[in-house]
Amino acid sequence: SIYKIKFITWSAFDFREFQGLALYDKRGLFETMGDYGNAMPMLPQLFSPLFGRAMAELLSGIYISRAHSGTEIPTILSIGAGRGFLDYDLINYLRSDLFSDCPPEYALQTAILRDSAKFLITDRTQNSLGLLRKELSDVLKDPTFSTRVNIREMNALDFNLGGIPLGLAFSNELVDCLPTEPIVKINSNLYVVKVVPYDLGNNGDNSPDSKRIESSILPAKGVFGKYDALKRIKAGELERMGFLPV
Repeated sequence: SIYKIKFITWSAFDFREFQGLALYDKRGLFETMGDYGNAMPMLPQLFSPLFGRAMAELLSGIYISRAHSGTEIPTILSIGAGRGFLDYDLINYLRSDLFSDCPPEYALQTAILRDSAKFLITDRTQNSLGLLRKELSDVLKDPTFSTRVNIREMNALDFNLGGIPLGLAFSNELVDCLPTEPIVKINSNLYVVKVVPYDLGNNGDNSPDSKRIESSILPAKGVFGKYDALKRIKAGELERMGFLPV
């Protein structure tokens, strides 16, 4: 009924809300899986250091084409850096003799990238920030780079860096880590997916609205609203919680 649909709309999680909690809450995947660079192979690992070199050459070409005066100092922004494999290989290549070996007409821009460019390396989880500091430790100890490399917490969906004269941004496997809003098509009608929390011990809120949902739509007992669920998540009471997409 319309009444039941309204209750689900008001009391259930949007799928992107649920996915955001599952990924980025302090008890979510990226904060609790430890050194996930060892848990699952990353593309920069598989192609290291060639992937980083290729990305550095790409950014160099973009910089040369966009630096109108030829002397602007760029800020290179890494969004969702994760473990930092790509960032390490990219910076390591920029400080190498191989990068400095360039055609004479690009010598000035190459020197600016090598000696003056700033690097802002970001992620949104404390776990990743710790791994970044570990992976980039020798870069941070290099006196020619330590003052130019900044590791910062940043949400890829909500950030403001202020005024930067010239910026170059890159990311790797970022979009597949962003919360999504799936749409289901049924009989030519489009529906969003909601996620209803419930108690595995059938200890729901026992409200009339929840009872109506339990009796008609969901194959579960113990339904409660998302605000109660958020309180349980904050309190660490996850073992007794289940979630159903509707």
